[in-house]
Amino acid sequence: MQQFEKIDLESIIHNSPIIVFLWKAVDNWPVEFVSDSITQFGYTPDDFTSGCYSYGDIIHPEDLEKVRSRISRHVEQGYKQFVHEYRIYTKTGDIRWVTERTFIRNNSMGKVTHYQGIIIDITERKETEKALQESEKKFRTLFNNTNDAIFICDMDGNFIEVNQSACNYLNYSRDELLQMKINDIHPSDTTIDSGEMNELVKKGYSIFETTHVNRDGAIIPIELSVQYIDYQGLPAFIVVTRNLTKRKHAEVTREKEIHHRVKNNLQVISSLLNLEASNFESDDVVEAFKNSQNRVRSMALAHEKLYQSKDLKTINFGEYLKNLAMHLFQSYLVDTESIRLNLDVEDIYLYMDKSIPLGIIVNELLSNSLKHAFSENESGVVNIKFSQGYDTNYELLINDNGKGIPEDMDFKEPESLGLELVNTLVEQVDGMIELDKSCGTEFRIKF
Repeated sequence: MQQFEKIDLESIIHNSPIIVFLWKAVDNWPVEFVSDSITQFGYTPDDFTSGCYSYGDIIHPEDLEKVRSRISRHVEQGYKQFVHEYRIYTKTGDIRWVTERTFIRNNSMGKVTHYQGIIIDITERKETEKALQESEKKFRTLFNNTNDAIFICDMDGNFIEVNQSACNYLNYSRDELLQMKINDIHPSDTTIDSGEMNELVKKGYSIFETTHVNRDGAIIPIELSVQYIDYQGLPAFIVVTRNLTKRKHAEVTREKEIHHRVKNNLQVISSLLNLEASNFESDDVVEAFKNSQNRVRSMALAHEKLYQSKDLKTINFGEYLKNLAMHLFQSYLVDTESIRLNLDVEDIYLYMDKSIPLGIIVNELLSNSLKHAFSENESGVVNIKFSQGYDTNYELLINDNGKGIPEDMDFKEPESLGLELVNTLVEQVDGMIELDKSCGTEFRIKF
């Protein structure tokens, strides 16, 4: 039975990919025993036991002194065994990496006489590690040298890695950011909640525009590209952030230029209408040209206010009404000592889809008052009021204390282009218009 176990054990050793050595504890480590598995490196056991090769002969020259030093150090410190890695040459001259567990053998006097080694070829592992290191190096190079800020955060929004660009544009150090969460750099109105996180996990990615706030409190417009990833075995998000400050500035400049050109073009059209009107003697034709000229002017004024605004989206409609009313008083040569203008307008900001049609409405109704409400040398008052109600609806009121419009005229079915425009544009702004003729003329528009 013992003989069988011995033969079986030897068979396992000799046929295993593990190589077993027994070396003398003298210079260059002559071999007394090596298992048959040494053939995987091209050698035969005889190559070593015959003295043709000592073990030190096959260790890579760059690693030989390190191996000697490790053995001496562990012997001096009284170790019985230790593990180390180094390179060896195969018989054909190829280089292989091995890991060796070395057992230190002593005689009865305590003197070291032999070293027993169990060796495993780890070349593939080393190549994989090298490839991973090179991949990591490339990743780090790209990660830290890209102009885009990159964050990696866990499922709770904690930053677990950031690149230098992220530190630069937020004015935080890397260590500071790694103590923060993604919502710490979002303004309060753009934070990301758990529901949005879960939605990102389901979708896998998302691209959208939002804002970040840096250490100094500056709001930075950005584009976020968020990707759900596996990071070191854990679920995470990689967030690539592109600073849109320059692009937004360019867009603002371009939009300003567009509105400026529109305003200039409309003023050219207004001037052309004025020139064309001078070719006619008919008062009705000249009046028609003047009405068109004032309509164009009302639109030009809106675009002028827009390119002067901060956000290029809204204009102060109260201020716009003041300028428009003053222009119409000048256009119709109104004696402001006889006809007074009372303005009660709030500073309310409206988008252009409301401002342009409302400007034309005011142009039509105020022009009608100035042309028809008062006889020559008659004094009177024109009132314009613009306010916002408690229900967030707006109210525009234009009235005068003049002679009023004819009783038999239905302003909902007008014959004039002006009032037809008014009704059409009120519908365009989803509003409603009322007429009160009890004292002069009063138009009330709610939208």
